[in-house]
Amino acid sequence: MLSRLRNGNIKGLQPMVFEMKRLAGYLPDPVFEYLEKWAEEENRSLSSLVGFVLERAVRERQKERGETMPSKSEPLPDYKNLAQVVMHHLSKLVDSGKFPNGRLKELMSGAAPTEVEVLRIALICGLTEEYVSSLPLNGGSNAKSTSRTK
Repeated sequence: MLSRLRNGNIKGLQPMVFEMKRLAGYLPDPVFEYLEKWAEEENRSLSSLVGFVLERAVRERQKERGETMPSKSEPLPDYKNLAQVVMHHLSKLVDSGKFPNGRLKELMSGAAPTEVEVLRIALICGLTEEYVSSLPLNGGSNAKSTSRTK
């Protein structure tokens, strides 16, 4: 069963897929240096942090304007909890290298994700941040945690 979960061969669980685009830009030195420190504090790449910050800014602007992110025509899968999402996409999440050793196991056991982890799971699994955030953990509370933030 676990191999079927890893390979995504569970009937009815088809995630939405978004293409990732590359972006190059220029920043003033103080902004770049601040972002470098921030990325280091969160143990992530500068590129990953910048992508996270930009996506959050776009989502906030869309929310202010009453707009929504464009989505594929496929319906959202019917996951019962965050642990099921992590199990279903385990190989993708492991291959991404974005989660420290043992962290995915903790998430599958019901640990609360950080906001950054919610966004990473959404992006890697082709789901929306709102959908991932709305899922209960492993049978309990909502995926957005107050105990572990950013």
